[in-house]
Amino acid sequence: MALTIQERLKDLCVERGLTLEQLAEQTNLSKSALGSYEADNFKDISHSALIKLAKFYGVTADYLLGLSEMKLDLEEVASFKGSGLEQWLLIYCK
Repeated sequence: MALTIQERLKDLCVERGLTLEQLAEQTNLSKSALGSYEADNFKDISHSALIKLAKFYGVTADYLLGLSEMKLDLEEVASFKGSGLEQWLLIYCK
């Protein structure tokens, strides 16, 4: 079963060891907005907040929205060809 946007946002925050306060400080989004994005009664996220969070976490908006299981865009992965990171990125994306 695919993770919800709330679960994905919470997981990314936990993976990076961030508190909501730290995330708010680093993204210039309010702590209350960020908390509401992770809450069970989540209703909506603005386009600008979605894009800001996707860029901050280094994932695609499609991943956050649950439209893709791949965290990185394949074009981004292809740009690392020959850098020694390509294999790692392909594994990381899965």
